[in-house]
Parts: sequence; structure tokens; C-alpha cells
Amino acid sequence: MDKAHKEEEAQVKIEIDKKHLDEQLKFRRESGEEQAKLKQLILNSKDADDEISADMKALQKYEDAKKAEHQRRVKAIELQKQEMQRALDKELKQKYEDYDSLV
Repeated sequence: MDKAHKEEEAQVKIEIDKKHLDEQLKFRRESGEEQAKLKQLILNSKDADDEISADMKALQKYEDAKKAEHQRRVKAIELQKQEMQRALDKELKQKYEDYDSLV
């Protein structure tokens, strides 16, 4: 029972983290697009294109960093889940050994 609960909890953490990441990236992408439109209106074409290109590179770098961070968190959650599983298995094994010694 505990095992199933811990696995479900780990899966929920991963899903929440993924949803949060997607929302962050969507917000940054939309903000970047809005800024690009405003720069296009304010600056002349050449300057705006340079600014927009730099912004897109920065956005891509941000997205890559966030995705790498997400992967690290997923791995940490998976390791935590494995640790809990080992602890539960050890506890269960100890209970069976105690029972066997009584019999």
C-alpha cells in the first residue's frame, strides 16, 4: 500500500513539475513575441531584426536551461522513489525474518 502511494506521489510530482515548466515556457515565449512586435514598431527594421534575433537566442537558452533543470528534478524524484522502495523492501524483509525466527 505504501509502495503504491509513494509511486503515485512521485508521478504526481513529475506531472506538476512538467505542467509548471510548460506554463513558464509558454509565458516567456508569448512575452518574447509581444516584445518583438513592439520593437518592430519602435525601431527600424535592421535594428529590430538584430534585437529580435538576440531575444530568440536568449529565449532558446532559457528553455534549454529549464528543460535540463526539469530533467534533474525528475531524476531526483526517481532516485527518491527508489530509496523509499528499498526502505520499504528492507522493512518488509525484516518483518518476515522476525516472523520466521518466531516460527
